[in-house]
Amino acid sequence: MKKNITVAATILFLVLFAGSGLSGCGIPNAANTSKAAEKFLGEWQDESGTVILDIWKEDSGVVHGEVCTIGNENKVEAWSFTGSAKGDTLKYSECSHTVVTYNADWEANEEVIYTGGTGKVSRKEDILIWEDDQTPETGTYTFSYVGEY
Repeated sequence: MKKNITVAATILFLVLFAGSGLSGCGIPNAANTSKAAEKFLGEWQDESGTVILDIWKEDSGVVHGEVCTIGNENKVEAWSFTGSAKGDTLKYSECSHTVVTYNADWEANEEVIYTGGTGKVSRKEDILIWEDDQTPETGTYTFSYVGEY
């Protein structure tokens, strides 16, 4: 039952978050990063299954990323960014970190923790490593490829 609630909370959050207009900002010369970004695209998941990293690219070549963590069945954290890939590193700036908490009636309380954040996603063989500069207490997360976004 708890897993079903967690899954439902994740789906609900993703629907609400996607519709909220929250996102990072564009990086100059994003079109030049288009080919380098290919190795980052898709859905990635940490080994616990509670942290998801989605990376996608617009037709214009702009690369977007979103990290979503599920702390418990009524709290979801999200980092949304736009970045630029070069080699095995995707650097980002103007990242937004948001926490959404749901009460017993599934009403959402959204709190923006920060905007203007920086960080990077690195590729090492078949894994991605995420490091957010503003939240070092979370450490680094390692993700395995799940599939296309």
